[in-house]
Amino acid sequence: MINRPAESPYEWHQKTVDHLKSILLPDKDVLALGLFGSFINGTYDEWSDVDLLLVVGDQTKEKFYPLLNWLDPIGTIYTYNQSSGVFSSTTRVCFEDFRRLDILIVTESMLARLEEWERVPFQNGLQPIFSRSPITDSIFIRKAFPDPAPLPELNQLEAILNEFLFKGALAVIKVVRGDLLIAFHLCLDLLRDCCLLQMILRDRQEGRTYHKTGGATANTFIREFRPIPTSTDSLGILNTVEESVHCFDGLVTELAPGFRNVGKPLLEAIERAKKCVSSSDGIVAV
Repeated sequence: MINRPAESPYEWHQKTVDHLKSILLPDKDVLALGLFGSFINGTYDEWSDVDLLLVVGDQTKEKFYPLLNWLDPIGTIYTYNQSSGVFSSTTRVCFEDFRRLDILIVTESMLARLEEWERVPFQNGLQPIFSRSPITDSIFIRKAFPDPAPLPELNQLEAILNEFLFKGALAVIKVVRGDLLIAFHLCLDLLRDCCLLQMILRDRQEGRTYHKTGGATANTFIREFRPIPTSTDSLGILNTVEESVHCFDGLVTELAPGFRNVGKPLLEAIERAKKCVSSSDGIVAV
């Protein structure tokens, strides 16, 4: 039984873990199962997922990744996400009743190379459910893990900036040409890019890439987010592109002051475009 606050009203987490243990313990291809994240430190709630470490044999990983049918006894999967790196793979599943599992799947040999990992997901603790692997046993009893890799430098900022400016320029041209569908699609990308920069900024300010809650600064950014479209006619899209450029410029300046005022030529083009289109349907003015 996993240690958890006695007063917690959320029972699906423990029941799901117990069910998963009953399925995997008899399977000799599974060498160990462990818990990490909010469930083991008592900070979880109804909406929290369960973070699991699944250690499998070197020759049997394909039985558990990318296959999902081994999870069928747990419930009907509603949606899922999978990713894989050099040392581990991750399967994130959401069942129809919105129980969620994040499962870090690793072979025993890759776990033995933990010191080489760029990031250890269970940095803040790991609790065993069961183990028949000496290598995993040694990981379970450790109190300290390699320090998390530092947040990446913003060497990709220039590429992000270039993509933003290109999409912005193309959106303006599409408005002038009367293609509001493509223009608005590009416009939405600009809004996402602004949010991306704010996420990078939050990571740098807090020194971590995982955030259980949004935080005052990030939530204030969204509440005061000005580029939200007020209309989808020609001028509405151009105004949204314009506000996105101002927002993006400000975020870029916070991240890398050397990129200050990079949106000036695009802002000038937007003013020219406003004079070229009618405010009703985006047809080129004649």
